Order: sequence, then structure tokens, then C-alpha cells
Amino acid sequence: MFDVPTTAAMQTVVIEAGAPFDEVRAAVAEARPTHLVGYSSVVGRLARATLAGDLAIRPVRVSTNSEPLFEDDRRAIGRAWDCALHNLWGSTEIGVHAVSCSEGPGLHVCEDEVILERVDDRGAPVGPGEPAARTLVTGLANRTFPFIRYDLGDQVALLPGDCACGSEFIRVADIEGRRDDDFRYGTTVVPPVAFRHVLGTDPTVSEYQVTQTPRGADILVVGNPDPAGVTAALSGALARYGVADPKIRVRIVARLPRHESSGKLRRFVPLN
Repeated sequence: MFDVPTTAAMQTVVIEAGAPFDEVRAAVAEARPTHLVGYSSVVGRLARATLAGDLAIRPVRVSTNSEPLFEDDRRAIGRAWDCALHNLWGSTEIGVHAVSCSEGPGLHVCEDEVILERVDDRGAPVGPGEPAARTLVTGLANRTFPFIRYDLGDQVALLPGDCACGSEFIRVADIEGRRDDDFRYGTTVVPPVAFRHVLGTDPTVSEYQVTQTPRGADILVVGNPDPAGVTAALSGALARYGVADPKIRVRIVARLPRHESSGKLRRFVPLN
């Protein structure tokens, strides 16, 4: 989805974020990155490992994405590395919506790439100082598969005034969100990325939904994968996290259940 600018002297190392954290930490320690890009929760945990003396890296730039950047992770990153921190807000459908500059609060909207519309419950625009029920986004770069007024579901607030960095792009407050999609089996926690690494990289899977069960998960899949192969791969992924003898059921379906009004898909459904 995104280009990573590099020079001839740079090397890009891709580390599986869904691996058990000890494996992630060991891989990061071996790579000794100068620029660190990753999920907010994973980068925050790496920062805390650095503060605890369990990881010796000194990146000069950190970029977080895919999850809300909560204050505890932001503080840990600042204390561990004292470097430029850029947080990205985006979506699979559109790409990057806004990026923080590390010099002022909030995120600058990529106004040359997207149009954001803050609306109320009826879809009517709201003023800059008014609360919005949801946010619609139109992508300006994708001419092959354009999304027009796509309902993100996120509630965003505009920030007033100028930013210290000098950018003229409007700013939105840091995006709030949830981290309650983790699957918990007793004391064992399995993050969604453990499933995403298997299902999201399988070219025969076009869409999927994972529902937690007491001993494993039920997975609905759109596409034509090998159910036995997917089951084995997911069982192995959960076993790496310490889920003993996980029970995985994979079913191929024509379509997935989506929210009736927004059409959005809840991809991971934990036990209540």
C-alpha cells in the first residue's frame, strides 16, 4: 500500500508483528534499526523493553500506525529514545489520512490526498467546533478503485490555530480507538495480528472474519483457500502464543455479515 523511501545505503527489515513478543524483540535487537515503523502497541512495548534494559536500540525516527497511539505508549517512546515520533492515521480502503509532525499536537490531514467530512447522525456537515457522529472520507489518488464519501466510523475533532511546524494543512486531534480486539484465553493473550498474518497474506482469501470461541476461533472466509491448510496454519499461530490444542473451524462463505447502516465489517469478534 505504501512506498518506503530508501537510499542505496539503507536496508529494510520486515519483522512479523504477530509473532510472540520475545521473537519480535530479538529480531529488532538484531536489526538495530535507525528508523522504526510499526503498530503503536508493539512499538510501545519495544520502548518499555528498552527502558527495562532488555533491548538496546537507538532509532532516530519512529513511525506508528494501524492502532491508536495511546498516551502510555507515547510517553514510553519519548522516554526510551527521545527521537522524532510520527503517528499515522489511515485505512485499508483509502491509505493515509493524516500524519503527526512531532512538533505540535494532533495530526495534519493529507489534504492533497483526501477530503474529510465531519457529519452528524443524518449525514449533514457539522461546523469546526461542533461534535461529529462520524467521518466521511474521499480519496483523491486512487483512480482505479475510488472511494467517495466512505464512512470511516471514526469520530474526529478539528484543532484550532497554527502548528509550530509551519504546515498549512488542517489538524485533527489524535484519533481515539479501542484495543479490545485481543483474544484472551485465560491468562494467554492473542492479538488480532496473529490471525491477520495468516489470513491477510493468503492470496486465495479475499475477506475474512474471526470470532473467538472458548478454545479457539471460528473463521468465515470469502475466497477459495484450502480449509485444512488454513486451519493448520492458524492452529500453529495460536500454539506459538501458548494456546494448547487450539480448536479452529474454517468455513468458506459467499459473503460476510456487515453493519447494516455503515456496511463496515467487524473483522475480529472476541468473546464477551
